[in-house]
Amino acid sequence: MVAEVSEQANAPTFGIIDLYLGRGSMDGSLLNADGQGKRFAALS
Repeated sequence: MVAEVSEQANAPTFGIIDLYLGRGSMDGSLLNADGQGKRFAALS
């Protein structure tokens, strides 16, 4: 879905998680999906 939005947008698109990189989203400060999953697993 990120790629489709990026293609149609007339402005930059931004994401908050690293999985969006390479799919049309610009980078910046991103959450690491793998790291977040490990942290949540450790809580349970």
